[in-house]
Amino acid sequence: MMTGETFDKYLEPTYFSDSDNLFLKSRARQITAGSGNSKDAAVKIFYFIRDHIVYGSSDLYGKASQVLKVGIGSCKTKANAQMCLLRAGGIPARLHAARVKTEALTCLYQSWILKKLPKMFIHVWCECYLSDTWIACDATFDKPLFKAMLKKDHLLGKAIPTIDWNGETNLTLLDPWKVEDIALFASYDEIVQKGDMPPKWIFKLFGWLTSVPVNWHLSRMRKGN
Repeated sequence: MMTGETFDKYLEPTYFSDSDNLFLKSRARQITAGSGNSKDAAVKIFYFIRDHIVYGSSDLYGKASQVLKVGIGSCKTKANAQMCLLRAGGIPARLHAARVKTEALTCLYQSWILKKLPKMFIHVWCECYLSDTWIACDATFDKPLFKAMLKKDHLLGKAIPTIDWNGETNLTLLDPWKVEDIALFASYDEIVQKGDMPPKWIFKLFGWLTSVPVNWHLSRMRKGN
């Protein structure tokens, strides 16, 4: 069991993980309304992030509150938004990062984009503290997109048998492609400071060159095209 002092860093807001943002706090209350306990609240937040913040290419340097407003995020930014909603509801949460083979994304991106990507990328998911233990709750892929992924790659279902979460068992979606664990992070700020992302100015200037075609392609996938 963790002490109150240890919990502090998993509940407090930071610049990018702005769990004290008024819009974010209001959204957290709306999402968790009627929850009987912390587990129920965490599950409601999970499904909101999974399906209402669709997976796609987004601003890697956006705050959690901004991700909620635009309604789209990568694994990193969705996990940050999820973590902040949990914190706004008084549930300790953190981020977990691992190095993953890019082949995990084969059915998601166009071939010309895949050729430009490195062989590995950093996958980030959220973990929350429930019933005296940390539980992984990876909400990366929205349901419509995952259904499209299964149609495109019939073997994917064996690697990712479910994207549902019950608030009791660990859910980490890309384990079959994981090469190594990197670290646990108390905030998204720590991930930014680690320096494994493109420099902010480069992303701001040229990020749209890939984000626009990627999101167009993912939207078509969801529609069955």
